[in-house]
Formats: sequence, structure tokens, C-alpha cells
Amino acid sequence: MGVSCYWDVELIDAATGLVKQHVPWHKNCMLDAGLNLMVAGNWSWGQYSPEYIAVGSGNSTPVSTQTGLDVQIVRKVRRNDGEFYTSYVADANPITASMLRGTQFTTGEANGTIREMGIVTASTGGTFLNRDLLRDVDGNPIEIVKTSADLLNIKVKYVIGRMSETPFTTVLTDNKGTEYTVKGMVMNVGLKNFFSPYCWQEGGDSLYAGTNNTTDPAPADTTVKGTAIGAIFQSSPPAVPGTPHSGPIGGFYRDFTFTLPTNQANGDIGEIIFNHPTYGQKSTRVTFTPKLAKTTARQIAITLRYSIAGV
Repeated sequence: MGVSCYWDVELIDAATGLVKQHVPWHKNCMLDAGLNLMVAGNWSWGQYSPEYIAVGSGNSTPVSTQTGLDVQIVRKVRRNDGEFYTSYVADANPITASMLRGTQFTTGEANGTIREMGIVTASTGGTFLNRDLLRDVDGNPIEIVKTSADLLNIKVKYVIGRMSETPFTTVLTDNKGTEYTVKGMVMNVGLKNFFSPYCWQEGGDSLYAGTNNTTDPAPADTTVKGTAIGAIFQSSPPAVPGTPHSGPIGGFYRDFTFTLPTNQANGDIGEIIFNHPTYGQKSTRVTFTPKLAKTTARQIAITLRYSIAGV
């Protein structure tokens, strides 16, 4: 998956309500620390922990290895109203999913020369997910001078999408020499669920198995395409999460290993849906060619890798 972040900034005359300066939606720099927070399952949205919008006066070019602003002026918690906040994208089956955060700095707040901003997880310290350097439409750095006569509205929008619209394909060989062609894709509904507190944080801790390996994984998939064999781990134990890989060399990813016990999903497994058992939030469909022959005499361990990049 790829995640992008965009900012929109308005300087408003507090007395008249007129917009004095507007920096329209523009892309910022996702930070390594923020990407690692995402794959670690430790980022939180909505009711889990508030986010803070930080503004500063620094003007260095953003690079992914930064961990904060150059010169912070102040940070403020995001607002919960509809103008500045959406829990996650309303569309049930989006090609890309988005989420809005933002706040307003009032007349007594954030006064000074503002050139940079970022979103951070705590009122002090915390982890910055991104850093933005204000730029005009030509990409040149600009500044906003805010005084006690002004309001400052800042909005940040996250967009998550697939890195490719064709299934990821690889060939794996088991210890008996059998080669399997494995195809997988994050589904549209999985992109939406990335912003849910229940799916991607835990990697999805259940599987649903089916027989169809001739229909490739596709963006609009929501369930298995063949005869359902059965659910796996509708209760404990969940997937065993691996240690997050902190990248950027090798990328930002996290592995989740599922062990299919002898009494579950017996049959010829051609496809698997990864999902959360309690909340039913699905994320990914994977197919196997040839099918995995699962019997009561066999356990099968499957490791799913979620990876993310800033784009």
C-alpha cells in the first residue's frame, strides 16, 4: 500500500471572516517514523488517542528521516466537527480511502511566521507522521504571518491506496519441492478498513478459506469466490504478529503468521480472505495454484506481510 498526505491552510480575518491567504491542498512528506508507527499497529485514530497539529517557523526541505519540525511554535489537538474531522472514508468500497483531520488556531494561538507544519501523536513528544513545508502552486517555499487579528484553519487529509492495480504475484516452493503461484491484493474494503482501529492494527486475526483459485484477486472482492471451506480462528488464538520492520531499507512491513490446525478448513484451499473475526472487517484476498491440500493430518502455517510506503 501507499499512503499520501495533503494539507490545506487558510489565514482568516477574525473580525470579517474573509480569507486573507490560502495555501490549497498540496502533498507533504511522509516521515519514516510515521510509516513505522503505522505498520507497528501503534498509530491510533478517532476515539483511541487525539492527534495534534503542530506549526513552526523552520524552512528546511522535508526529508523522510526527520522526526519533527525545525522550530516548533505550538501544537494543538485536532477538532471533532465535520469541517475538520472524518472518522474514515464514508464510501464502503473505495478505490482509495481517505481521512480528514484538522484544527483552528484562534487569535491568541500560533502567532508568528509559519513556514512548516506536521501532525503528531501527543501534546508533547510523540511521533510525527509527516512534515509539510508551505509552498505556492509553483513549488516555491512561502510563509504565513499570523497575528492576534487572525484565525488559522489547517486541514490534513490522508489517502491510502494500492501500489498496483494488478495482483501481487510470487512463486513459493515448499520443502517437498512443490511450487505454488501465490497472488494477492488489498481489497477496496481493506483500504477503507486501514483507517479502522480494528483491522490493520491487528493485521486481521482470522482467515476465511475457499476453493476458487482461477479468479484472480481483484479490487472489488469482498469475500471468497468459490465454495467456502470454513472460517479459521473465529476465536483465539489470533495471528502471531511479527516484529515491525522499521525500514526504509527493505521497506516498512509487518508479518502475521496463522497456523491452520488439523480440525479447521480441511479441503483443497484455493483462496483465503484475511479479516477480523469480531468486526468482520476484511482486508486482503490471496489465491494459491495448485491448491493447498488441507487434511486432518496436516497443519498449515501461513504468513501474511503487510507493507506500506510513502508516495
